[in-house]
Amino acid sequence: MEKSANLLKELTRIKFLFDLNGFAVIRNVLSKEELIEANKGIDAHAYHERKDQLRNTESGTLFSGDEKTGRLDMGGMLGWEEPYRNVFRKFLNHPNLVPYLHLLVGEG
Repeated sequence: MEKSANLLKELTRIKFLFDLNGFAVIRNVLSKEELIEANKGIDAHAYHERKDQLRNTESGTLFSGDEKTGRLDMGGMLGWEEPYRNVFRKFLNHPNLVPYLHLLVGEG
C-alpha cells in the first residue's frame, strides 16, 4: 500500500511540473546502459539544423524563426536509422515510464 501511495504522490508531482514547465525530469528511470544508448543517438543527431518554417508557428512571429539561420532540432528520433532509434522506441512501453506516459498523454 505504501508503494502505491508513494507512486501516486510522485505522479502528482510530475504532472504538476509538466503542466507548469512543459517538461518534467524523472530521475532513476533508465538503466546506465539505456542512458548510454540514448546519448549515442543524441550525439549522432545533435547537429541537424532546420532552416524551413517551423511547424505549429505562424510565419513572422517570434517563435517561427527567420527561415535562414535555422535552429538545432532533435525531432523524429523514433524514425532515426538503426541502432539509434531503438532505445527511444523502447521508451514507449518501458515499464518504468509507462505510469508517467499514461498520466501525461493517456493510455493507448
